[in-house]
Amino acid sequence: MAKIREYNEIRRFVSERSRLKRDVFELGKHCFSAVKDVLRKRIEQLAADITQKDPRLEIKFHERNDFECGCTVAGDYILFHLHTNVFRIDAEAADDEVAEHVKKYPDRAYCAVIHVYNFLADSFRYERPNDAGYLAARIFINAEREFFVEGIGGITEAFGPFPGSDFNEAAADEILMTVIYEALNFEMIVPEYALVAEIPLTDAVRSAGLTGQRTSKRMGFRFSDEHSEEME
Repeated sequence: MAKIREYNEIRRFVSERSRLKRDVFELGKHCFSAVKDVLRKRIEQLAADITQKDPRLEIKFHERNDFECGCTVAGDYILFHLHTNVFRIDAEAADDEVAEHVKKYPDRAYCAVIHVYNFLADSFRYERPNDAGYLAARIFINAEREFFVEGIGGITEAFGPFPGSDFNEAAADEILMTVIYEALNFEMIVPEYALVAEIPLTDAVRSAGLTGQRTSKRMGFRFSDEHSEEME
């Protein structure tokens, strides 16, 4: 009898929860395709405005695969990555407005997530594998196309939480312009002297003087509100 109940629960879980997650994943891919299209158009527009005046400044869209795209904007490389898994927002850890919304409608807590990482363009140009990217933003989209955005600078404040939001082409354009602006405004800071006082010999003798020393915009510094945590 107990096994029958367990089987029925498994069947219900798969038919309801797994189906919901599949719907969210497929919607996420559709929304990410819109992100790619908008980003390509905006970068082509920017390149036309900038590079003919100063060809030294590289402005380029990068098509990587179904789940990644990127753009080089002068000294910055901004990578957009759609995670292949669907995540559930923890109502206990979320901001009050988001928490209230997902508690009222639990299915809306399941989201596709687009991560936006800010790298130095030279990290890709010179293939420096030790260099670090910085999480500039992450975009959450649920099955009803509701979205919210977390990120550096004014990104989080620029976009309200779930209720009333709709991830469409106009929203994608607004998000991208805000994220790229904040990434470009996030300047590289000189690391503390002690952190770069020594390098291994293998790094020093690499060709073209390109050391394997880890480089990122915030190397050696940590903001009071920064913390590392995995989303569960």
